[in-house]
Amino acid sequence: MEQYLLELETARKSIKSAEHMVTMTYDVINDPKLFVTLAQRMYSAAVSIMRAILFFERYQRKIPAFDEDVLAMLELFKIRTTRRYSLSMDYAKLIEELRAIVDGYKKSPVAFKRKENYVICDDKYNLNVLTKEKSKLYLDRTKKFLSDAEQMIAKQIAKQII
Repeated sequence: MEQYLLELETARKSIKSAEHMVTMTYDVINDPKLFVTLAQRMYSAAVSIMRAILFFERYQRKIPAFDEDVLAMLELFKIRTTRRYSLSMDYAKLIEELRAIVDGYKKSPVAFKRKENYVICDDKYNLNVLTKEKSKLYLDRTKKFLSDAEQMIAKQIAKQII
């Protein structure tokens, strides 16, 4: 099986898991710390989608082999792929936002729940507040990214057949 198909399947599983967490699990446990796990799942899904698109490009020999570092792939995605397939730059911004949340949490000296929110502070005490609404918004954007990527890949495969 081709690498880009495996990446798409990984993204689908991560999105399904995140969707279950935000719609079912959160309502049962009602713990805002779950928002960090949601951000991690959605970041993983968004990176998998980006990887799928880049592996598809490489499979079609439109781009050369590339460094599989996330930041390097993100730059390649921004420069080459978004323009070629008229994909929204919002998807690159989505990956950057989710990465900032995940990295911010890992490096954070202080993180705590406040009412229905989860607050992450950095060294300078800049706050990043995670909410259920924000998590749903990220989930919707990630699902749209997956949908657009699948349509783009299907369209390119159909062009080859014709």
